[in-house]
Amino acid sequence: MPPIPAGSTLFEFSHALFSAPEARFVLGSDGRPCMGMKLGTLDALVPLSSLVKEFNIEGTADATLLQTVIAGLKYVKVIRPGDSIPRELLDGTASWRVDDEHIEIAEGRVILQLNGWLNGQERLVVDPIEILQLVEDPAVVARVKAGYAKVAERLGLSGEKEVRARLDKLTRELVYIEALRSSFASIQQLQGKVASFRRVYRKDKTLDEELIRVNNLLLKPIDLFNKAFADVDGNCAEILAVLRNLEATITFIRESRDALHARLMSWDDIIKRWQSISLEISVANEGMIKDLYRFLAQNYLTTKSW
Repeated sequence: MPPIPAGSTLFEFSHALFSAPEARFVLGSDGRPCMGMKLGTLDALVPLSSLVKEFNIEGTADATLLQTVIAGLKYVKVIRPGDSIPRELLDGTASWRVDDEHIEIAEGRVILQLNGWLNGQERLVVDPIEILQLVEDPAVVARVKAGYAKVAERLGLSGEKEVRARLDKLTRELVYIEALRSSFASIQQLQGKVASFRRVYRKDKTLDEELIRVNNLLLKPIDLFNKAFADVDGNCAEILAVLRNLEATITFIRESRDALHARLMSWDDIIKRWQSISLEISVANEGMIKDLYRFLAQNYLTTKSW
């Protein structure tokens, strides 16, 4: 955890440098943390290590806050002077938002896990459609409602209220996993689009071979993401064990959440561009295929540490 000035929740700098036009902090193409700013008509990007030396910032409160910036760029793409420090660094919660559908899915998932234990048939359900269908089953609703007392007794809790509080706390963490799972689905859909483009470009041997390479490279990140989600799901599968060791489970979920989120952030531009792509022969589409290949080759041609 980087040092954070006592009581500070904002990136408030003292040096005039940080008041430069369009000042912002980002990761450079080489992964180094940099400060971007407007210099006349130029958009400059300078490594933070160079700024600290050039402007004699070392040892100051601003230098300390820059360490927080570096840590914060693991969770957000851009930080500007005056922005809030990411909550991941302040209290461990997530600094990004989720949709209502992800809340509904996470709630349903936890209810079904509890229902499975009460029914003597624990089975982890992670498919969103299946979750939303099963959770409406009157038998599930009745069983869970009547089962809180049994759970409280088994865990040595005071009653239904305490059980519900723990379930709610777990749900608030799992909702981010469900949101990330939804984002990952967009990466999985790329496989289908690449296959479709192979049919579109079936007469273009060069493009077809490139699409084959793209498909082969896609297998690695998809496998890595599948394993990461399976790891989270496996560690949260036994609901009573989770509720009994809730704080340790939450720590694990948050660490997994942050690792998945950081990895998925690098896909944002690719996913956005490919969501609206039309399956036709065009120079623009050929450029997007080449961009996707370059992205995959740079990030997944050799195994990278998560």
